[in-house]
Amino acid sequence: MQFQNTIAYAQYHAEGGEFTIASGQDYSKFPFEMKVVNEIEKNVFRINEVEWIIGVRQTGIYYVDFSFIAEQGDAKRYTIAPYIGTTKIGTTTAVEFYQQPDNMAYEVSATWLIGLDRGDKLSIELSGSAVPTETFYTKDIKMSIFCLQQLGIH
Repeated sequence: MQFQNTIAYAQYHAEGGEFTIASGQDYSKFPFEMKVVNEIEKNVFRINEVEWIIGVRQTGIYYVDFSFIAEQGDAKRYTIAPYIGTTKIGTTTAVEFYQQPDNMAYEVSATWLIGLDRGDKLSIELSGSAVPTETFYTKDIKMSIFCLQQLGIH
């Protein structure tokens, strides 16, 4: 992907690891160090590198692509959802997935169009339907975000 005259964009990555799911249906931030991919970060910045919270310096509609590989499983239901600050965005933005049985890896991915104002803090958070009986692992966590209100995305 090539950007010309861009206002705001970034790509982040984390290796992942063991993810402790909150009890009940509370949402938790991804607790892994997020790194900038190939210095692709302009007017989007990391607020907290350990909890996957980013901020934006430009108001606009953002395309957000988020994915990770999940491992292990106890066949429970999980949900990922975008948050602005401490508020989940809308009621239809959550993406539900079912964890596979033991010894199976699978990709979980979602894309959103999100209206963000300058200074907003965005996070993608994970919730489980119940406390897992198996340890939940994530790896190869990726996020790409770019503002659509700019010129020349090719």
